[in-house]
Amino acid sequence: MITIALVLPIAAIAITALTNIKLSAATWGGVSGLFIYTFVALPIFQFFGIKRNLASNPSANQAQQYEISEHGIRNFGNGVDISLEWSKIVRVRLSKSFVLFYISKNAAYFIPKELVTSAELEQISQWHSEQRG
Repeated sequence: MITIALVLPIAAIAITALTNIKLSAATWGGVSGLFIYTFVALPIFQFFGIKRNLASNPSANQAQQYEISEHGIRNFGNGVDISLEWSKIVRVRLSKSFVLFYISKNAAYFIPKELVTSAELEQISQWHSEQRG
């Protein structure tokens, strides 16, 4: 979607500038509408959707604790108590700021990287690899 929203306006400008072909107002309107939808409307819709989801989920606004052991990961706090075995963790990755525990291709639990020592990271990696086999 983003590629189309970027390519179409550039192609329309290039066609107009390099040829004698004049594009109709409807074409310009469609290209402009796609661009505005992708880069203005869609981010606004996403912002309000996320805001609504956070407001409707009281546990998302509460402090949560993580317990990591050879059995897996436990996330608990006010109204939350989730335990995941290592076999249910698809992959463990390090980002610049977080340790990410993926439970699917696009969803992950995360903890700040500064809260985990390098020795603990090695232990987590070992537990995960042992259970994933």
